[in-house]
Amino acid sequence: MKPVFAVVLAFDPKPGDSAAACFDKLASAAAGWVEAEHPGFRVQPDGTPTSPANGETVTAARERIDSFHELFTLEWTRPGEADDVRLACAVELARTPIGIQGRAEVRAGASGGGPPVRVDPTRPGVIDRWCAAAVGRVVGGEEIPTAVRRVSGRFVPGFAEDLLLAPSRQLPAVVLAPLPDGRPLVDPDLLLDAAFGLAHVVELTDTAATFALTDRVGKEWSCFHGAVRIYWPQPSLGDDFRRHPLFFPAAYPPGPDTDDRLPRDVLARLCDAAVVRHAAAPLVKQVRAAQEKARQAAVQKQIADLTANAAEGAGWMSHLDAAWDEVRKLKDELEFARLERDEARKEAADFREQWATVAAEIAAAEDQATRAAAVAKRYRDRVLKALKKVGEAVDLAADEFADTLRFLPSARQSADESPYQQPARVYDLFRALDEVGRELRTRGQLGRSLFDALRDRGFEYKPHISMTSEGKYGGEYTFEYGGRKHLFENHVTIGSSHSPRECLSVHWLRDDAAGRFVVGWCGRHLTNTRT
Repeated sequence: MKPVFAVVLAFDPKPGDSAAACFDKLASAAAGWVEAEHPGFRVQPDGTPTSPANGETVTAARERIDSFHELFTLEWTRPGEADDVRLACAVELARTPIGIQGRAEVRAGASGGGPPVRVDPTRPGVIDRWCAAAVGRVVGGEEIPTAVRRVSGRFVPGFAEDLLLAPSRQLPAVVLAPLPDGRPLVDPDLLLDAAFGLAHVVELTDTAATFALTDRVGKEWSCFHGAVRIYWPQPSLGDDFRRHPLFFPAAYPPGPDTDDRLPRDVLARLCDAAVVRHAAAPLVKQVRAAQEKARQAAVQKQIADLTANAAEGAGWMSHLDAAWDEVRKLKDELEFARLERDEARKEAADFREQWATVAAEIAAAEDQATRAAAVAKRYRDRVLKALKKVGEAVDLAADEFADTLRFLPSARQSADESPYQQPARVYDLFRALDEVGRELRTRGQLGRSLFDALRDRGFEYKPHISMTSEGKYGGEYTFEYGGRKHLFENHVTIGSSHSPRECLSVHWLRDDAAGRFVVGWCGRHLTNTRT
């Protein structure tokens, strides 16, 4: 059978879970994936083959080698949608002291063992269940993208440096350019759903973005006029640009057929690369090696025990003969291992030769990345220096930090009316709140108070207003959000003067459910006992 889909993911336990508990949840999620389609059926984790429905077979096994190594495997074969096609999904899950890693592979073949068949790749449901049970990452540490990244013209330079051309990128990037009417060729969320775990999905939101991308990477590497392009990881503009496939609008007329066919065609190209890249999961191989070592140790112990007790009776001789048969088998396996070792040494020598070339390319890429980072910093400094009004700082922050900050209309109005003379300082506060918000999302907690987190970034945070101010002037501090009114007590005051040109207050509310800060006011200092 031919592999048509493969992915390897690393998993971090959710807050409060141990590595062992996380492994249990992931193994249960894999078993539950089969059981959800066959109510009443239960996967047996001892390796016993079972048949949940017509023409299907499920084999699952779980082994704990020691307190640090565990392995769970599951093989589910079933008929495909066509009568002459058979599908198999192999699931491997390993826990080691290094971490937890899982691999899922879908294979397809003819039911009667005939010639290869054409099957559109699809993501097995076990991946979604894994990502619900634990924090999933791409092997190498990159987070699994869960949202479409939307980039307008002025943010293309930052996108090009920190994602598209970044040497650390592990996943392909699927980029959509707008059609002349401003719409993408297909809903980007359809592509994200098809390529979940396999690629970033990026939408260029306007024609200015396509021109900016062309200016940065050159015409051969660009993506424009409604096209969709796959950029493979770690690209170099000196490479052959034809390796990065383009999907042109002429081949995909608007309509339901394109909404179905284009994501399927993009996924097929991604899967072709992923099947080669994810041929094996390193931690699974490590656990299998520990499993074989434990088995050989058990055999050696059996041989030693039989030899020590041989004098107790001829009845032990049959056991000893069996042990010697195992020894001969192990000798054959050892000879095979030696052959593999010699082959591995040859491959290692070839790899070292290749690595010398790769290392030089990496050094050049790192130098290029360093220069690019300096260019990006100078660009950001120029943008911030060019800010003249507080409203401009709010607009920039609302665009750049949309995942962690939301600005109410009252915040935008107060910012537009503010005469405060240092808008870049206001933007720095919003960037500090964005960093804190991302840290909360990633770790689930700060490990310190919000006061300390903001003070380390140069801002004095106050969680409350005075009782007198609340009693007399509470209406000024109250804003509507989520269908009801809230007192926005959390605030930072920039500047010590009471002059609106030299002093500004920002008041916000924490929306823990949405994982972001809601800004209700960004302007003159609101009324209190001193003002």
